[in-house]
Amino acid sequence: MLNRRTKAAGAFLLSGMLALTACNAGSKPDEKGLLTVYRVESDALYMSALDTYQKENPDLEIKTFPTYQEMKDQLNTELMSGKGPDVLLYNSLYSESDPLKLADSGAFLSLDEYVKGLSDDEYFGTILEAGKIEGTQYLLPLSWNVPLAYTSQSLAKEQNYLDQIVFDILPAEAKRLESDSEASPCSIQFGRTDGINFVAEMAGTPVINHNGEITIDQESFRHVAELTKLLVESNSKINAQKYGNDFASVGSHYSFFLENYSFMHNLRFYQVVFHTAFNEDVMMYPIQQPDGGVTAQVINYGAVNANSRNPDGAWNLLKAIADAPCTMDYGKYEKNNIYYTPVNVSAYEECVKELFLQRAKIKNTREALNEENSEILRAFPEKVTSALIPNPSVGALVQDCMDPYLTGDKDFESCYQELMSKLALYLDE
Repeated sequence: MLNRRTKAAGAFLLSGMLALTACNAGSKPDEKGLLTVYRVESDALYMSALDTYQKENPDLEIKTFPTYQEMKDQLNTELMSGKGPDVLLYNSLYSESDPLKLADSGAFLSLDEYVKGLSDDEYFGTILEAGKIEGTQYLLPLSWNVPLAYTSQSLAKEQNYLDQIVFDILPAEAKRLESDSEASPCSIQFGRTDGINFVAEMAGTPVINHNGEITIDQESFRHVAELTKLLVESNSKINAQKYGNDFASVGSHYSFFLENYSFMHNLRFYQVVFHTAFNEDVMMYPIQQPDGGVTAQVINYGAVNANSRNPDGAWNLLKAIADAPCTMDYGKYEKNNIYYTPVNVSAYEECVKELFLQRAKIKNTREALNEENSEILRAFPEKVTSALIPNPSVGALVQDCMDPYLTGDKDFESCYQELMSKLALYLDE
């Protein structure tokens, strides 16, 4: 287990991976109301929410960076000068932050008293739990997602996949297609390079939990590794690039599409393209735990510096981001689109409503999200049994150790033993 330390600045320098930072570098002791925010312009949630918040809070100063690297360089210079942030805002997919190491340093203020004032009727309690480290709420989740697999309803019915989970479906589908050199069970669209760590998280057995403990045993990890290897081999079997943007041609070679992009946004997308390409209804499968539970991954999250001069103001800023309305407008590559799922219940419901009422802006659009799929989304949060914040630092270590197994160069046992040794050293650093 990690041992808590108190040198907050060292933790921030150690990470070098902050996604967004609110900094009181220019504030004086009598300016406790001032909050200065650093943000990256590609993070639409923070761009939109902070602009709205600033209109009502003139003491909020915002500096925008084009990349995380440029912001990190600026922040590290300030920290070495003895200046420190009030509010920390992260993106778990892009900031490469290690929340365990940062919290272990004593960098974050406990948010327990603040979070006690939040109602489960207003916020998804299971998602908020992901912000606890060693039982203390140091992080506030601000958006979340569940990776999904998509296929046609006809295939699901024909192969009796309707009531099964991805952990069982994909091996069965690979077996069914093993004699077909022109077909593979899946195409993978993941925004992460630590595939085996990702599968472990979704299986509900993260390699390291939020108490800083190694929690995955050899047999459960073998199951995870076998599925990951199947995904790697399946995805390399067919070169989808040669089909360009012809979804029908690509889809004729893959029976499942796995993605960790917004499940709300993409359900509408696949509803439309499956009808356009195949005249088929789409079937959506969350990447569930082997026992059927669903693990959500937190995308955006925030924290308050333990030494903040204005903790109440910092918390109000975090809560404003959590409460910010999201847009499900289809043009997901436009700067102001926010298509990850909000933690605020009413904001989530508004997203479902928008998807139902708004026509998707793609060629040959049939309709907006239909009533059947809208109902799936309305009921979906109840299926989420756990949530976590991805840890890219741990993920890189896991991937490095297990890559030889995935490529067939080493056996599972030797890779697993090397991983356990390196994880123990990592936790002792």
